[in-house]
Amino acid sequence: MFMSRNSAIFLLVSIFLLAQLVGLFFISQSVDEVGEFGETIIERPQTSGLESLIFITIGIAIGTLLLIFLANRNKKNWWKAWFFVANFLAVSLALGVFFADTWLFLLALLVVLIRFYTHNLWINNFTELLMYSGVAVFLVPILNVPIMIIGLVLISFYDMYAVWKSKHMVKIAQFALDSKYFPGITLGKKQNKSKKSDKKVPSVLGGGDIIFPLLFSGVVFSSLVSLGLSFPKSLGLSLFIPVFAALGLGALLIYGKKNAFYPAMPPIAVGSFCGYLVILLLL
Repeated sequence: MFMSRNSAIFLLVSIFLLAQLVGLFFISQSVDEVGEFGETIIERPQTSGLESLIFITIGIAIGTLLLIFLANRNKKNWWKAWFFVANFLAVSLALGVFFADTWLFLLALLVVLIRFYTHNLWINNFTELLMYSGVAVFLVPILNVPIMIIGLVLISFYDMYAVWKSKHMVKIAQFALDSKYFPGITLGKKQNKSKKSDKKVPSVLGGGDIIFPLLFSGVVFSSLVSLGLSFPKSLGLSLFIPVFAALGLGALLIYGKKNAFYPAMPPIAVGSFCGYLVILLLL
């Protein structure tokens, strides 16, 4: 399924923004009135500040190396198994905000099984929204605003290198699309390689491009609550980050070349920083 360029841009930006809103909602339900977070089904690492950034960096490095290994050897079944486990854990973290352990695991398993056996684009995208929310609920408590600013800058430079220089991120994306289990938002299927005359690239947005601005807005939200601001005001102010991040993504999609892969994190990070500046001006 391919759609017009304008429709694809509108849908990608809309789903991106929806993911931010859903994620912030889950985060808001997992924190108390003084900014303290509850426990999750997986124990959080006992880290903070720079240690947390190192922890996340190591996790990204290990995950990337494993994906490169699988892509180079075309191990699609291995990737599917890994992706299934990752889906189950992330969805469980999200649903754990509302459900007790027994129902939580059953519901998470049901959601993931439906995703894996239907291959429906919209079910895939819905499951992705739950996954981002779960990851955010897990990681936001061990992060702070300065560390997230540094993290957004670093991930932006890494994204440019991985897409434009080494191109390993493009290879990973193509491998994941071929396997039918892409870790991100998808709006179209990968075109059959035999149709050489049609070189359309399916409309996709990687999960990292969604989770990092969500982590930033989540950290800002929890810090505002810790400062004594009410939940409604903290949420309202935090929304400037995803709105401006969505504008950054929209600008990239509008002005970028058609049917090309681009690093989305730089414009998303710039938009996130602009949103944060607005928040500071309004405090």
